[in-house]
Amino acid sequence: MYPMRFTDAPEIIKKLQALPRTGWVQWGIENPETVYEHICAIRMLAAGYKEELNLSDEELQDLLNILEVHDWPEALVGDGVILGDEENVEKKRAYKETREMEAMETICASLEEGSYILSLYTRYTQGSDRIAKLAKQIEKLQAVQKAAEYEKKYKKVGLTDEFLHYTADLIHESFLKKQVKRIVVVVPIVLVTGVAALLAL
Repeated sequence: MYPMRFTDAPEIIKKLQALPRTGWVQWGIENPETVYEHICAIRMLAAGYKEELNLSDEELQDLLNILEVHDWPEALVGDGVILGDEENVEKKRAYKETREMEAMETICASLEEGSYILSLYTRYTQGSDRIAKLAKQIEKLQAVQKAAEYEKKYKKVGLTDEFLHYTADLIHESFLKKQVKRIVVVVPIVLVTGVAALLAL
């Protein structure tokens, strides 16, 4: 129902299809989800949550467009992961954000809708409006859902717990928080700092 809109960058899509998500690689997941598969999954979630999130048709399409392009820079710079408790984390985040913005500017420079695509990516990184904020939260929710799936399938004890730990403070929408609570019910874990607050609905 909601096909990819920006199909004039096939080389970018091809690279994302071949790029496994770093978090799964670090956990030794067999045949891990790729960045492209992640993009498809979060777009499906967004479409499925349209009514619960009270989105108009125009708002949903805007959300889908942001989600489609939010990871495009990784085609050039890779899927770098900063958890948040590393040494000099703010400097590392700033460096990562700069590299990814430069990569997106490079990608968009040769595209017919490059200016518009870059504006979508900028909104995502800045979280400057409700739709952009929803994009970030749905992206994080999908990662937790995937972690729970992999933990059950591959017996990776602690995987869901780790992703919850670094997601707890980032999901604020009531309906999305309820989806996280459902995951915890299905995958029993020892709640870590911050998760209890996330689930206090």
